[in-house]
Amino acid sequence: MNRRTRGITLVELLMTMAIGGLAIGMAYTVWSATENSASDLRTRLSMRQHSMGVAQKLDRALRFRVPPEDVLTTASASATAATAEQFLPNSITLVSTAFTSSTASARVTLESHPDMNGVPDTVEMTEADVASDAPGQKSRMGSQTDRFRTSVDFLYATASPDGSFSWADTITTAAPTLVKMTIRTWPRNDKKPTFDEAINASGRALRHEYSATVRMQ
Repeated sequence: MNRRTRGITLVELLMTMAIGGLAIGMAYTVWSATENSASDLRTRLSMRQHSMGVAQKLDRALRFRVPPEDVLTTASASATAATAEQFLPNSITLVSTAFTSSTASARVTLESHPDMNGVPDTVEMTEADVASDAPGQKSRMGSQTDRFRTSVDFLYATASPDGSFSWADTITTAAPTLVKMTIRTWPRNDKKPTFDEAINASGRALRHEYSATVRMQ
């Protein structure tokens, strides 16, 4: 008795293709989510590294501050350059030996610099010669300024007679005892340029904030 070989029907073929497509879609969804998560982690680590690099330079400049009265003891020092210290919310100007030789001083300005639209863009350092107060080298802080925007805010504390500290965003009378710096870093994105707008495709925040306090005296 001859048996006829039964083939695959069109319905069975379509069902097989549908199940296979569903399996591939689920696998792709899992892979895509894992890849996005890994990409976000790499970005967060890079932002942290960038912020730490900015913080280290700011810390060094503040710790190596030279008091105006010490600078004025040198014959070549400009009185205007040496005494024009400024401690503002987004900018600090002082004399420091941090980025010069052990015997030389430079008037250094550390500031949060905006772009042409007024959005915080980079943290910059400008060095000027103490003797002439002539503008010197300007540089951006951080290792990945092409990938990330960065801003810095400062708070200042002076010691009270009872040993406590009072904080302010501007100091005009004397140099502060403590400086608190808050560095914010987020990816460059023209559609979401600000720190608060920095989110990933899933709607989660994709930004980094680092704070540190430096004792100047």
